[in-house]
Amino acid sequence: MACRPGEFPFGVIGLDHGHIYAICNGLLEAGATLNKVWVPDPEKVRAFLARYPQAQAAENEAQVLDDPDARLIASAIRPSRRCALGLRVMEHGKDYFVDKPGMLTKEELSAAREACARTGQKYVI
Repeated sequence: MACRPGEFPFGVIGLDHGHIYAICNGLLEAGATLNKVWVPDPEKVRAFLARYPQAQAAENEAQVLDDPDARLIASAIRPSRRCALGLRVMEHGKDYFVDKPGMLTKEELSAAREACARTGQKYVI
């Protein structure tokens, strides 16, 4: 394990691609703690919670972003929404771990680089 239980809590926003399960499994195997999940589709949330019953369903995105314990937000949201979510995540003082592709345009790449430099947070694909 890379961390002790409770040492690295994380949340999830965006379940649009099955890679989110591999991302979560890797984090959990490293010792991270999954605490909250949010997407607007209740069926996707139910399926996710069936696999990860330790997580709580959040009522909205803000509950995940504002969670004071979470150090990272993982996501497999639609590619066209990935960079914008990553920028919000970093503005909330959390690192961002996203499925590939992490962004779609050079402008998004520039925005992500600027946000990383300004906030000190990581944007990991």
